Amino acid sequence: RDEDEDQTTASITTFDRKEFDGDELHSGLEGAHFVNLPSRLKDTYQGVLIDEIQRGSPAWNQGLRSGDLVTSINKKSVNNLKQVKNILDNSKKSPVLNIYRNYRNYILVLE
Repeated sequence: RDEDEDQTTASITTFDRKEFDGDELHSGLEGAHFVNLPSRLKDTYQGVLIDEIQRGSPAWNQGLRSGDLVTSINKKSVNNLKQVKNILDNSKKSPVLNIYRNYRNYILVLE
């Protein structure tokens, strides 16, 4: 190793992450994969995107689908996964998700 070389170490904290598996957020979201909204959609929409979901999983059985946009949780708007994680970590009751799908809004109470 060359002694003139600088060494840099980087760590990614939970809040720097751009994606989460649902079971890391809430047991009722197991089987869903969440990502921050792509920048090309941020001018039109707000929320976090479910980009994949496993058929038969808890998230699927509760009615979530790939392409769903979670716009708020417990009446608090969400724009990124940091906000989602923070709200769910501090939720004392069953979380209430507002979902935008096919130009319609839905409300889902997680079990």
